[in-house]
Amino acid sequence: SGRVDVLPLSLVTAPTEALINAEEAKLHLRIDEDQYAEESWLDNAIDAATNYCQEEIMGSRQFVSATYDLGVNAWWCGQLRIPRPPLSSVTWIKYYDANGTQQTLSSSIYTTRTATRQKGSVELAFNQTWPTTDGRDFPITIRFVCGYGAASAVPKAIKQAVLLTLGWMYDQG
Repeated sequence: SGRVDVLPLSLVTAPTEALINAEEAKLHLRIDEDQYAEESWLDNAIDAATNYCQEEIMGSRQFVSATYDLGVNAWWCGQLRIPRPPLSSVTWIKYYDANGTQQTLSSSIYTTRTATRQKGSVELAFNQTWPTTDGRDFPITIRFVCGYGAASAVPKAIKQAVLLTLGWMYDQG
């Protein structure tokens, strides 16, 4: 088998909560309620600081859990690293079989390895073989959940990094 290519991630389910809420941000920035009316700026700045830190802290992490789809052009040898660590779980792997019918791959065919500090992976289970796919460009889709869970489960050092980034943005404003 040759080179394995992947499509850009497709967000299926966004985090259900922000890592930092407006009250935490105001407290960190020492903003009084009566002196600050730019709620939309603050919400946007929280999102920007969070996204910046997700990209910069140990390479494209996911803080609060989200679900993504990853398109893959072919079955792989060894481990396929899943982006946006930490990987929580693989929901399913779907593929188009030789007849062009979409199938859900049995989870007994593959092994999922989760990791906190590095990317998780998916690999062929012992004594298994990948099924045949049709000729389309990206016949395989992996749906996975990544992130630490709720905002309260995200390591405090990460949350502090987002608050510091938010403070820098506020000072530049």
